[in-house]
Amino acid sequence: MLFSSEVGSKEIEKDRNCFANSWGRHIFIFLEEFNQEMFHGESEDDEDVPFKQALKCAHSTVTRKVICSDGDLTAVVLFNTRESLNARTEFPHIYILQDLDRPGAERVLKLEEVLEGSDSKFEKEYGHSSNASINEALWVCQTIFSNCKSKLATRSVLVFTSRDDPHGDAPQKSRQARQRARDMRDSGITIELLHMGQHFDVSKLYIVRFFVYLVFLHFM
Repeated sequence: MLFSSEVGSKEIEKDRNCFANSWGRHIFIFLEEFNQEMFHGESEDDEDVPFKQALKCAHSTVTRKVICSDGDLTAVVLFNTRESLNARTEFPHIYILQDLDRPGAERVLKLEEVLEGSDSKFEKEYGHSSNASINEALWVCQTIFSNCKSKLATRSVLVFTSRDDPHGDAPQKSRQARQRARDMRDSGITIELLHMGQHFDVSKLYIVRFFVYLVFLHFM
């Protein structure tokens, strides 16, 4: 199933907000890759790099929800970092930048601070890696959902990545990632893929059976 990020987006957001008012909160987890490829854009403009484009999506969503739907919850999780920060699971190369919480000015300002950061600051504070497990990254998201005690309408993970075959040399890790995604799907969690390149083969790992929705956004 293909989900368009452009057609009917306003109507979908409106329906989600109405649904939330009746049945509970929406949760959005932005799962964003932090490897070196995410910091190489096609132009010399620092704002063009895929990571900052991805983080702008999180910033835009949080800002909008401060005004329109501050009862919803958001989180931002980085994967393929050198440093690790996920106390509940302690997986390597996964960094919870913002844990689950209601949108607010402080969270918006934090995202803006990260967006304004330099490459040297990113390297010092988070570092880059290519060894994160997609299974473990999704597991962290699943744990965040599980620890939320609020009444929920929907749970969504938005995955921003530049690599279509992160476990090409490790088929067992690919199988684990697919199984984790199936388990999450079966529990009612929506996973949306937003790939950050023009040449991205979803059949290598991110197949339709893996993700409920495939969202194709070309930032490069």
